[in-house]
This record gives sequence, C-alpha cells and structure tokens, in this order.
Amino acid sequence: MSGVEIAGLAIGIVPIVIEIIKAYRSTRDHLQTFTHHVQVVQDVRLRYRVAATNFTNDCQLLLEPVVEDAGELYNMVDDPKHEGWTKPSLEERFREFLDRDYETCEQIVVHIRDVLRKTQSRLEALRNINDEPGTLKRLHQAFNVAIKENEYRRSLDELDQWNIKLGLAAALKRFADTRVASQGLYKSLHESWTCTNISHVGHQAKLSLDAHTENGSTQLDIVIACHRRDPLHRSQKADEAAPIWLHVQSITTEESGQDVNKPSLSLVDSPTTPFKSEIPVSPPISSSPSSKGFAKQAQKRARSAKSPEPPQITARSRTKIDAQSEATTDAQGLSFVMQDLKAIPSFCCHLNSFCLTAVSDSCLGYLETRERPTSFKFVFYDAGQLRTSQITGGAPHKVSHPVGSILGNLQILHQLKMAHRLAEAVLRFYSTSWFSPDWNLNDVSCFGDVDQSSDIDVSKTLDTLHLSTRFPTENPNQVLRKPQDPNQLNSLYGIRNLALAKLGVALLEIGCRKDITDFDTDIAPHHVVTARKILLERPSVLDLLGRKYIKITRQCIDCDFSCGEDLNDESLRGAVYTDVICTLEDLIRKWEDFFN
Repeated sequence: MSGVEIAGLAIGIVPIVIEIIKAYRSTRDHLQTFTHHVQVVQDVRLRYRVAATNFTNDCQLLLEPVVEDAGELYNMVDDPKHEGWTKPSLEERFREFLDRDYETCEQIVVHIRDVLRKTQSRLEALRNINDEPGTLKRLHQAFNVAIKENEYRRSLDELDQWNIKLGLAAALKRFADTRVASQGLYKSLHESWTCTNISHVGHQAKLSLDAHTENGSTQLDIVIACHRRDPLHRSQKADEAAPIWLHVQSITTEESGQDVNKPSLSLVDSPTTPFKSEIPVSPPISSSPSSKGFAKQAQKRARSAKSPEPPQITARSRTKIDAQSEATTDAQGLSFVMQDLKAIPSFCCHLNSFCLTAVSDSCLGYLETRERPTSFKFVFYDAGQLRTSQITGGAPHKVSHPVGSILGNLQILHQLKMAHRLAEAVLRFYSTSWFSPDWNLNDVSCFGDVDQSSDIDVSKTLDTLHLSTRFPTENPNQVLRKPQDPNQLNSLYGIRNLALAKLGVALLEIGCRKDITDFDTDIAPHHVVTARKILLERPSVLDLLGRKYIKITRQCIDCDFSCGEDLNDESLRGAVYTDVICTLEDLIRKWEDFFN
C-alpha cells in the first residue's frame, strides 16, 4: 500500500468520497473529448455515467442518516467543494452510524478511488497523443487497442462490483435496524399491554411489511385489532371492533449514567438520537387525504422527511410545544405527549379513546425499553389519515385475509411485486417473533376485498401486506411456530435454511398462482420436497415469469448462494439481497417498461 493510500485510510471516508466525486467528473470530461473522434467510446462513456450515477445514489443513502438537512445533502452530493464536506463532525457521524461496518465501507471507497485513478492515468496517456502528428489515426488505433484489451471494460466491471457493495452495506444496515426495532416493539407491546374492557376477549397487532429507517430512527406502521365477546352468544367467533391505526417511530438511544426512571420532557424537546436533535409532535407523514394502505403512507412519510422545506407547525402542535416549554395548563395537550403507556391502567382503552377524538396524527404516548447498551423509545402516533380513508371509502374497517386467498387474482406485475415484498420481509423479520422460520403465505395477510380482481384493487391490496401476532402471551420471546430441528431438516429433506426454503415455496406458489397443497402430486413429507418435485416438472405457467424467476426460486429452496446457510451471516444476507431482491427489482422494472 502506498503512502498516499495509508494517508487516505488515516483521514477517513469523507476525503476519499470527495476525490471519487471529482474523479468521476474528470473521467467523464476526458471521455467527452474522445467522442468526437471515436464512435466506440460512446458505450464506455455511457457506462461511466451509469457508474457515476450509481455511486452518487449510494453516497446519498450513506449521507442521509448523518446530514439532517435534505437540501444540504443534495448540494453536497452535487458539489464536492460544498462547505458541508468540511464539517469536522461529519466523519465522526459516519463512524457512529456505520459502527463496526466503518472499516469495510472505507475499504470499498478506497477500491473505487484506486480504479478511477488508474482509469484517469490511461485516459491522460491517450490525451498526450493529441499533440503528435497524425493525431486522429494514432488516437483511433490507441483506443481500439485499449478496447480490445478490455482495460476500460474491466475497470467498469470493477466499479460496478464496488458500487454494488457500497449500496449493499447501506441496504443491509437498514434491514438490520428494522429487525432490531420490530423485535423491540413486539416485546414492548407484550410486556406493556393492558386492557380493562371486559368485552374484549383478545387483541391482535398487525405489522406492515414496509418499514423505513432513516436519520437514526425506524418508522413502523401497525394496526391493533380488538376482538369483542358476543354479548348474546350467537356465535362462537369473536366480533372485531374498529381497528386502531398507528404509526410508531422507534428512536434508538445509547444508555448513559442518568436515571432512566426519571420523568423527562425529551419526547417533545430533544430525545437522544444519533443524529436528530428532536422528535416531532406529529409524525413526518404526508397530509394528503387519500391513502393507499400501509406502504403508500410510509413512502409519503419518507418523501416528506427528505423534503428541504421546514415542517408546518399547526396551532395544535404549537400549543403542545408551548405547553412543554412554558409549563402552561394545557393538560390534555401535554398528556398526548408525555404519557408513558406502560404506566396507565388500560393501554387499550387509552388508544381507543384518543384515536377517536384526537387531532389526526397526534402523539398518543410512548413505550421505553431499558436494555443496555442500547435502548429504544417507541413513540405512538394516531394514523388518522388511514382510519379516515377507510371510513370515507365506505367501510369502517377492512377485513384481513391471508394473501393466499388472492393468488388467483394476480397478474405478472402483481406476482413479481408480491415476491419482492416477501423476499424483503424475510431479511427484515427472519429472527424476530413476528416471523416464524416455518412460515407460509397464510402467515402474511392483507386488507381488502379478495373478490375484487381489477388491477387497481389488487395493487391496493398488495400495499397492505402485514404480519400478525396475538397478545399478550406468557412469553414475549416465543416464536409463532417452533420449527423442527435444523439438523434433522437438513439430513431428512436437504433443507439448509428453513426460512429461505419457505420463501422459495412462496415464490413457487406466487408463480403458479395457487397453494402448494392444490398441486396434483404425490403426498410428500414436507412442502419443500413437494416444491422440488414441481420445479422438476416445470409448469408452463412459471415460464411467463422467466428463467431468472425460476432460478431464484430454486436458489431459495436449496439455499444455493455459496455463502453458508445461516442468515445471521452477513455474506448470506448480502447474497440473498443481490441475487433475489435485486433480481426481482430488475424484473419489475423490465415488465413495467414493457407494459408502459
């Protein structure tokens, strides 16, 4: 390693990222000068532009958690000379955010920088030929030689690989953050839930498959369903009250020496988060009156959070802020913000009462975990827009159905999008109590009318995919179903990873648009064995989705990623992300382009 490289490693990621942004621009300008002479350069130049765009996007993803202002973030990525790059705290925030992945990320950007340095040296050598006689001929010959030797294309392949790894590191961290936050929410609900309503015989939490992690917090959407006893005993099946629609913002806090039992105003003042100075009184969601389910709301909320404009402060939220800062007598407004939901007599009654009367999206209270070294504060907001959209849509609440009930209504794009959502769900929730390793499509539910088969209706239904759990239970750490011993599954059926194998079964069911038990095959000891038999026969309906879809289905069933068989290993999670999730994203884009 050269002295320059050692120095680069010593001073951190930020200066290397700046050099890469400059190098991409310089390389682009170099290639621009050659396009007047050699047409073949166009292909190489285009690929460099794509590589530069990919790096810019990945760079922006890495910067989002450490740069609070969205406008400043955009300008920094666009301008390597922006003053934001010179802030001493930027590198430290990178270290805090990436934690033990910091060195890996640093090595990746160093590789990208080195590839660009070599490319610039080669291009500079070609430019020097411009001063010699017979410039055009020599330039043409020199560049043809370079193309034949594939030097530039090898460099481009390297850039593509390292850009993928850079984006992969950020994606896997978001999945991991969601996984930890969702398990913390599960435990908090099970440990804290109370209900004094004697008509309620049970409760169920429905967690959206969509989650968004940014700025040091994770945003989750849940619905609480309260099952009521039939007062006339006309039916053994419990009636379901109108569901409680909630947004939950998970704030990760580092435990320190302060008394964690001491009441605090930090919920509206300045909670300790890695890179945010305060938590809003209302969640960062869109104010649009319409809603397309869990996913659309979450996407709007993410876009709103990235907006460079300052948030609007309503009269209601202003009252709450004033109440906190000046200790006024607005007790009701303060109760929304300061309520520790674990300390109230009836968690259920509190949510039901305020969700029916509170201003849309107001804060309902919080739960806090006290695990060292990292603890969580879960802030609950009334998802009034979701509730209102259900009522104005003509149905006070929609019934939840297993997604297996809508398989027959799926078209090609629906199939690919459902497969993509489920593959992401495995990486988000595989080790949590929301998700059993021995899962199937009936463990994932959706809201909507299963008899509606129009493209719009099915798309809306897919936006509401969710996992469910009943609570409270005696053991908050229990899994949905206890799977067989992994060694036994491997030796008897060749199942190397049960969660991934069941993902493969789900992909097969989605591709064939029917439950695996409906196939006319011999009875097999396990659904994974049945899936292998079906793939050997290769139903013609699978051909519509293409060879890539069939390939990733087999990969999941056999855990054939050449990265071991434990999802706790980052290399296997990375392989699943690139081979399955990214492949499905590419298929979705291609089909969308085709239909458009």
